[in-house]
Amino acid sequence: MIYQIKNDELQVEINSLGAELWSIRDRAGKEYLWQGEESTWKNRATNLFPFCGRMTGGVYTYQGQSYSMEIHGFAKGMEFAAVEQKPDGLTLAIEDNSKTYAAYPFRFRFLVRYELSGQTIKYSYIVENKDEKTMYFAVGGHPGFQVPVEKGLSFEDYEVRFAKAEVNQILLSPEYFMTKEKVICPAVKNGRMALRHDLFDKDALILSEMGQEIFIQSEKATAKIRVAFPDMTYLAVWHRPHTEAGFVCIEPWSSLPAEQGVVEDLEKKADLIALAADKVYENHWEIEIIS
Repeated sequence: MIYQIKNDELQVEINSLGAELWSIRDRAGKEYLWQGEESTWKNRATNLFPFCGRMTGGVYTYQGQSYSMEIHGFAKGMEFAAVEQKPDGLTLAIEDNSKTYAAYPFRFRFLVRYELSGQTIKYSYIVENKDEKTMYFAVGGHPGFQVPVEKGLSFEDYEVRFAKAEVNQILLSPEYFMTKEKVICPAVKNGRMALRHDLFDKDALILSEMGQEIFIQSEKATAKIRVAFPDMTYLAVWHRPHTEAGFVCIEPWSSLPAEQGVVEDLEKKADLIALAADKVYENHWEIEIIS
């Protein structure tokens, strides 16, 4: 089901499948969100839970038992139920079931909340631990934005601008898993990442210590997109490798994918969120359309 929320500045659609942001239009009707394409990336703005990225061999362990897990977790493929709806806001939720428990042995409730304020879409990820034990998880966003934002410009006319002049990049292995190697990101010069399609031919650029805010903008255009993620530690910037797709994904993550060659033990993976029994975790971030 496609839900719609709106205010005087924005009209936003959300798909109940995955609680996925589906459309962002300004008052003039301009679309800012990638609209999906089978040949490049069919999704638009997936929500990542209970993990971000890949697990080695598609598996992880917990208390000596192995579990299978798809890339970016299972929430993106689940049908969410609306638990609160108003003209300018929507909250959707999933709960554990027998299928999730077979892949992820925890009792939980995961909510995604959208609220509009002026030209800003405010996200909230809310995780409720319904179990009698500590649960381990990650959350993350994966919105794709139209680039170019304005007609008549090219992908290469745009840049991602950071709050810091230099940002760190954690290098990927050839199999797209994490390594322990961290470098100053060569694609970011004086706080600017000039976009070009071959920048992503080795998959995502995974960044840390980058500041908690970015802008997608062009010196040739007035409209720009701001993404702020104060509660996230990492940021992936991605589009489909070896394509000239007209989008870029800005992915705020709480935690990293698996290390190359390591089948991760949830209780030992240091960057996962550990939520005690009966406790609630919240993570807030936002997208602002500046037109």
